Amino acid sequence: ARLSSAIAMARGPKRTAKVEQVAVFRESPQGIMVAKFDYQQVSQGTMLDPVLQPGDRVVIGTDGLSVFWEDLLK
Repeated sequence: ARLSSAIAMARGPKRTAKVEQVAVFRESPQGIMVAKFDYQQVSQGTMLDPVLQPGDRVVIGTDGLSVFWEDLLK
């Protein structure tokens, strides 16, 4: 699967996500490797949509102010 497919299978990024801060963590014999992506650019086709491998972990950053307002409104 590609990064965009994995995010879509997870029902897309939350409203509080910082889609320009996507990290893919991959274990290798040399240790853990991290690749950073801007999901907005990936979805627009201006950045490579990487192929994920089994065991990869995808982490999307969060916008602290959006999280604060979401928590406040709850």
